[in-house]
Amino acid sequence: ECFGGNVEKAIESILETSKLGITVADLRANPEGLEIPGDKNPDNKHVLGKFRKDGQPGFNTPSGKIEFDSEILKSFGYDGPPIYEEPIHTPLNPSEEDKKYPLVLNSGSRLPYYTHSKLREIPWLNQFMPEPVVRLHPKDARERSINNGDSVRVFNHQNEIEMKAEVTNMVHAGMVDIFHGWHQANVNLLTTRDFDPITGFPPFRSGLCEVASTGKGRVVEQKKS
Repeated sequence: ECFGGNVEKAIESILETSKLGITVADLRANPEGLEIPGDKNPDNKHVLGKFRKDGQPGFNTPSGKIEFDSEILKSFGYDGPPIYEEPIHTPLNPSEEDKKYPLVLNSGSRLPYYTHSKLREIPWLNQFMPEPVVRLHPKDARERSINNGDSVRVFNHQNEIEMKAEVTNMVHAGMVDIFHGWHQANVNLLTTRDFDPITGFPPFRSGLCEVASTGKGRVVEQKKS
C-alpha cells in the first residue's frame, strides 16, 4: 500500500525528507557509500538560546536552569525531585496474591540480530537464538529443579507462556529476564496495566512471576539449514 509497493520511491521519499541532498541515483553511483558532512554542533547552546523555544538563554525549563527539583512536575501535583517508590507488585511488600509469584520479571531486553518482532523467520539469524528463552539465575533454577534447556512455564495471575530455560549468572538471583518480540511466547501477556502516572510507561521491569518445569524435559533445538 505504501508507494504502491515501489521500494525505490519509498527510499527517495526518506532521502527527500532527510534533506541530505542525495538521491537513490547518487547512492547507486557510489556503492561504497557517501559521506555527508553534518552541521557543527555549536558550543554554549544554552548561552545562545538554542535549547529554548523562546530563543532566550538558558535551558528549556520554567526557571531556565538545570532543575533537580522539577517545577513542571510540581505544577501537576507530583514530587519535584526524583524519589524512588516501590512498584505496585513487589517482593519486598507482597500481597497474598503476589506471594505466589516471588520472581521479579524483567522484559524488553533487546537482541542485536532481531528488530523487535521482525526478522525472526530468517534462518541465518535463527541460528543465534532459534526459540524464545527465559534466563534465570542458577540458584533459582536449582530451587525449582530446572536445568539449562528445559521446557518451562513462566506465569503469574495474568497469564502464562512457555519457553526454554537458560540458566545463567547474567541475571540476579530472584529475577528472570525475557527477551521481547517472540510471538510464540508473548511476554506482554504477563505484563499488568499499572501504568506510571507521569510517563505512562507499563511495568516492563517490575512485574512478578513464577517459573516451573513443564515436565517435558530438555527442549531439542531445531536443525539449522
